[in-house]
Amino acid sequence: MFGLVRKLNRLRGFAGAGCVALLLAGCASGASNQRGMVQVKLPFPSELSLCPNMRVSNAPAADGYRKIDPYRKLVALSKRVVVATAPVEAGCLSSGVGMRSGRLHKGYDIFHPVPVNIYAAGEGKILEVSYRNDYGNMVLIDHRDGFFTRYAHLETINPDIKVGQKVAIGHPLGLMGNSGDGSLARHLHVEYLHGNYNTRKMSFGLKPLDIYNLQSLPAF
Repeated sequence: MFGLVRKLNRLRGFAGAGCVALLLAGCASGASNQRGMVQVKLPFPSELSLCPNMRVSNAPAADGYRKIDPYRKLVALSKRVVVATAPVEAGCLSSGVGMRSGRLHKGYDIFHPVPVNIYAAGEGKILEVSYRNDYGNMVLIDHRDGFFTRYAHLETINPDIKVGQKVAIGHPLGLMGNSGDGSLARHLHVEYLHGNYNTRKMSFGLKPLDIYNLQSLPAF
């Protein structure tokens, strides 16, 4: 999937069928077309809305129907790293990145009333699988180039998700839940992180990214 970025800048229909054309022999699960390209169906939502009847902290721009606008299903974080902006089967955005209740909220909260699937936002390697009182059931993925994603409050983590495992974009990680102290409503807390993991603080020393504000991304 690392050869995808150059293609993304030319593609415009992520909010439509959700298929990406790849010149990758490794994507054998897709159907080849006459030019030898492979169509890969990605499981991410074609649109994302702010949750109704809810005050959404640090909300990105949205239209009159509360649909995030512009919404990009995939974004390029570097020349080799592409991630989904809503790595869930379904849901609505209940909180964004920024200051909330006097503290920095480092990720996005995506709510759904039932335990929908949570997916890997991009290709990478599982770096952490753990339980914490604040984050609940948690998975961390290393996407290379100093970019990481964290998935928190999962109800369950799929048994094949283990440290060191390589995952493709869209690989199922588990189910949305509300595990961990202080987690009330069912939701996914997903963080997009950048920096040096090999420090004393490890993943908690990484800097959060606001991927709905592309100007805040590190230069590459």
